[in-house]
Amino acid sequence: SPAISKGDTQMKRFLMLLSAASLLVVVSGASFAQFGSGEITPPEKGTAEVSLGLNAQLMSPSDISLQLSYAPYLNRNLQVGGQLSYYRADGSGSDPDYTQWGLGATATYNFVAPEGPVSRMIPYAGIGLGYVKADAGDWDDDATMWTVFGGVKQFISEDVALYGQLAWSKASEEIYRDGEKDELRLMVGLSTYLKMGKAE
Repeated sequence: SPAISKGDTQMKRFLMLLSAASLLVVVSGASFAQFGSGEITPPEKGTAEVSLGLNAQLMSPSDISLQLSYAPYLNRNLQVGGQLSYYRADGSGSDPDYTQWGLGATATYNFVAPEGPVSRMIPYAGIGLGYVKADAGDWDDDATMWTVFGGVKQFISEDVALYGQLAWSKASEEIYRDGEKDELRLMVGLSTYLKMGKAE
């Protein structure tokens, strides 16, 4: 496992959950004040979601955490797609720098009515399966991992949305920064919706 002190992992997870709840409250309130409670026609088959997310709970201002996703809609509820992630954390003291790459496939379910306009705020949940590789100093390792995630998309327009997401990942090896097999991550980001063809 990486030569990085584990610290108080449980406390960090609690703070991340608290941050997620606070973030969703703030985003919801700001979005309602800015855009009102109007409805939209949600994305459907023939539309692809392209998202760029950032980790909202970095350990240091110099840390970098990015997540790029591409997920076409099979219908207005179901999406399948791919995801690429990159995470780099500066070391401190005797702890070396830590770098992680991930690649995976995801399936997402959007909780919307099957027909008609819907609220601008759309909750969702999903699962993922992928591969992750990490290194820290003289140590490096790779693993398979699966993920469960959930969050909300707040649509600014029918083509652009903000999102907040909490994801829990379980790996086959102790590959995450704290020397653990599992990781909890809070992401915030921006999605755009591309028309790929005429919906049937």
